[in-house]
Amino acid sequence: RIQILFEHNMSLQELLAAIECIHSPSSTSAQRTHAYTTCEGFKERCENLPLAGLQLSKTTSSVAVRHFGLQLLEHFVKFKWSEITDSERSEFRGILVKQILEEGTLDIQEESGLVRNILSSLTTEILKRDWPQQWADFLSITKGNMTRDNTAGEVLLTSLSRLIEDIELDSNLTPARRADLLRCVGACRDEIIEMITCKLKEVLEQSGEGAALARRPSGRSRIALAALEVLSAASCMTWFQHNSLYDKKSHVCTLLFLLLRDGHLRQRAADVLYNLAARKTSPSDNLQFSNFMLQDDALKMLFDIASEICSSALSDESVLFLKTLCRTYTQLGENHIVGVYRNSMSVPQEAFQKYLQLMLIFYQHDLISVRSIVIDLWVSFLNIEIFRKNEDLKLIIPHVVRATQKYFCKPLASDPFDDFLDYSELGKIYNIQLSKMISLIGHAAKVCPNQTLQVAFDWQMSILGSDIPPDILCKEDTKPFTVWKYFSTFLEKVISSVFKKPNPEVKMDALHQSLSFLLKFDCHDPLVSYWHVSSISAYVPTFRDSDVLTIPMLEKLFILLGKKFNNSYPGVTERKMSALVSDLHRHTSSCLLKFVTNYPAAITWEVFQEMQSLYSTLLTSIDNQRKFNSNLEKREFREYVYVYGFLASLFFFFLPCSIIFPFFARDFH
Repeated sequence: RIQILFEHNMSLQELLAAIECIHSPSSTSAQRTHAYTTCEGFKERCENLPLAGLQLSKTTSSVAVRHFGLQLLEHFVKFKWSEITDSERSEFRGILVKQILEEGTLDIQEESGLVRNILSSLTTEILKRDWPQQWADFLSITKGNMTRDNTAGEVLLTSLSRLIEDIELDSNLTPARRADLLRCVGACRDEIIEMITCKLKEVLEQSGEGAALARRPSGRSRIALAALEVLSAASCMTWFQHNSLYDKKSHVCTLLFLLLRDGHLRQRAADVLYNLAARKTSPSDNLQFSNFMLQDDALKMLFDIASEICSSALSDESVLFLKTLCRTYTQLGENHIVGVYRNSMSVPQEAFQKYLQLMLIFYQHDLISVRSIVIDLWVSFLNIEIFRKNEDLKLIIPHVVRATQKYFCKPLASDPFDDFLDYSELGKIYNIQLSKMISLIGHAAKVCPNQTLQVAFDWQMSILGSDIPPDILCKEDTKPFTVWKYFSTFLEKVISSVFKKPNPEVKMDALHQSLSFLLKFDCHDPLVSYWHVSSISAYVPTFRDSDVLTIPMLEKLFILLGKKFNNSYPGVTERKMSALVSDLHRHTSSCLLKFVTNYPAAITWEVFQEMQSLYSTLLTSIDNQRKFNSNLEKREFREYVYVYGFLASLFFFFLPCSIIFPFFARDFH
């Protein structure tokens, strides 16, 4: 009777109004709080929660009311379960399966997600208390409903996946009950896997292209999705024997690869593969899993999928799927392939070559969030001696360096970016990515010096051949400034890494030619000239082995020390231009200091005499500027005193006093 459901001080209408208020988007915070208090109070005061829950959860009620009715049943299981007898529990479970799950739910395509979720929570709570001792036929009930592709089958599978997770994560489970559930799941593992395998095979056999491309998943696909969630949950757990999914007796991983072609199931299938790849295992398991993941059929499918995804506009779902595949094969390399080689074993050469090519395809993707996943693999390989000697890796490294160079510059705020909410978020990810890219090219330069240098030389030639529009001179947030800035960083890391090793086997003619082109470059923008100086300075380590261009380099730096710039650029004040020129002069002085202090052996008698001449010419130029411009700004004059006084102290031990003393007499009088 309806009167049994409520206390004498609460009407049915009051409760229903409170339930609807909680779910109504138009309710105020105060109204929703009051309604929540009303509903929670009913849970505590109601004397017959099962009857109330059954009445409210009927399909004739609204989704919100049904949800609350099922919450009442869940509350009863959580807090009143121990107060009833075994026969009453058995009756409750029977009602749950028959009247609620099988007969009291809508079609699997129509049932509300809110209702399915609370039903799964309710069933999981019973499983944690009764399975398998008091609910021995749970798996057979699940299997029967799976064959019918109904809502009950989906709910029971979801409950099983939540149970698997809660065995490890639910802090309310007692140690004894946790151990009991672990034993039970372990004993039923093969039965569960077989049950899931049958459903996945059924989906693959009966689904065609039309099913794979349908907007809404079929009932069978929803059951398969829930089955994959069970596998995903199990493969995350430390106690799960994951090799049972890919050993010779099992076909589960093969089915997972085939499901990567199913538009509705591919993400969950990829999640399971990622969980397996992320697990660290024994050397023999590493080899077994690596060989499975690098099979010809598996790699061919991955190549096809990668090509399809990377050749079209990506939806959010496609981006997530692509990232999962990248993470899966990155983890395969870091956890399993590395483990194989470190234990004096190896994967088939052809398979390893294809694996490297696949990872290169991922690394060449336009999305920085995808590249940031794969770059960890390249850095990891290049950090390990056994891989640095691998000929297959050496063949792919130049392509990796070229892909790194393509995306080395920081994106401008005006550039399009699809996988981040705003530019500040993109900047944070890029800064992390930059440190990894610098590390990567440093290692690559040691392994493949000439090929890595050639990438830098090619980039330099493309920069030198590009004109800078007058309207963007002296502006930092522009492409020319950004390119020069990051090119100098790239070049310096490559050259310093190559020449860190004594007597590197490099083509010095190509290097001299590249530097000579750089020295001929002239720019009217002090911002770009600043990084032009940095690029020139990057070549200084090469003078240890060859000093052919030492004097031309010094001539260029001294020219930049005394260079004057036009003050009439659009949007650039005279004060700002003065500050930019001062920064350039200071930076050029620092580069000269780096040359003299770090490479004194390069200062031969001929170089010493040339420095004398250049220094004297520079001082004369300063005197002439002061004679013809008596109104020289105090700021600019102080800058001259700083820079050239700095140079005077720098050359003190290299130049005769006849040069030093006149300098002090003129500029410090």
